[in-house]
Amino acid sequence: MKLNKEGRDELRTKIALELQDVPSGQRIHLDKGLLEELLFETIVYNKETRETLKIPFWSGEFLSKIDLSEVSFDNVSWSLLSRMGHGVAREFFGYEELIDFEMLLNEFEKKKGKEQYYVNYSNTNASIDFSRSFEALYGVYYDIYGVRLPLISGVNFYGVDFSNLDISMFSIVDDSNLGNTGIRVTSLDKFNPEMVIENVSFENLDLSSITINASHLIGRKAPFISCVFINSKLNIIYDCEDFKLEFGEKYRDYISLWTDLVKSGSLNGCYINGKLIELKSKEEIEKSRQMKLIEYEKYKQDIFLAVSQVIDKQKKYVKK
Repeated sequence: MKLNKEGRDELRTKIALELQDVPSGQRIHLDKGLLEELLFETIVYNKETRETLKIPFWSGEFLSKIDLSEVSFDNVSWSLLSRMGHGVAREFFGYEELIDFEMLLNEFEKKKGKEQYYVNYSNTNASIDFSRSFEALYGVYYDIYGVRLPLISGVNFYGVDFSNLDISMFSIVDDSNLGNTGIRVTSLDKFNPEMVIENVSFENLDLSSITINASHLIGRKAPFISCVFINSKLNIIYDCEDFKLEFGEKYRDYISLWTDLVKSGSLNGCYINGKLIELKSKEEIEKSRQMKLIEYEKYKQDIFLAVSQVIDKQKKYVKK
């Protein structure tokens, strides 16, 4: 006998509450079968063939206090619960199955609330074989040799041990956190030309062996789009001529985007033309931002006052 959906949700809530008292760094062992039943919802995406997949429906920071080392992640989709989930679902789901899935997705969206990522496995000891994920087994993205590639979207894996993986094994990594995972980026030459890496955090990875042009961190054809490289020691070559060659007449717009990327703090702890960008904490970045706002307000008020004084002075002469 298995718990129904309502029973699973009740137990999920109960466990998450009880884990609040578990000290950080300690992990509770639960029955493998029950744990997998709680972690995933199994979806029938083709009623004719009865084919199924699993989605990581239950996640959060509390999972770092549960031992996930024995859990099987075979046939788990790491994209369906994300912002690109609807598009992926249309590739596989029948009409009726798609309606059922979208109802579940709406329920999930309500539970997500203001969380940055759709799925949170941060700092867990999950052992995931992405070559056995749903997208790698049945997906529509292939490498140049015709091998299906896994993808990740909307997942926080910060602190999970991926030291045995290379980023080139994926077709898409979107809106996710791979910070402090140890995942390798051995060579940009190995990238699938169709690969997309967008809105991904690589914080605290060692990318000191990688050198990349600044223009390749901006734009739709870039290997990395709007990514975070804090404390990664990534080597970046900035040359205005590269932007002109890459973007033509619009190069100034892309230089502006590059400047915004630097100002955002996403490249703190990287090297630009051999110079280390100072590594600042989020608190320091926010304090610096506030100071700049105060400086700007003072500058603005000084300008306003000076203009008012000029006008007032000239008004006196007009009256005379």
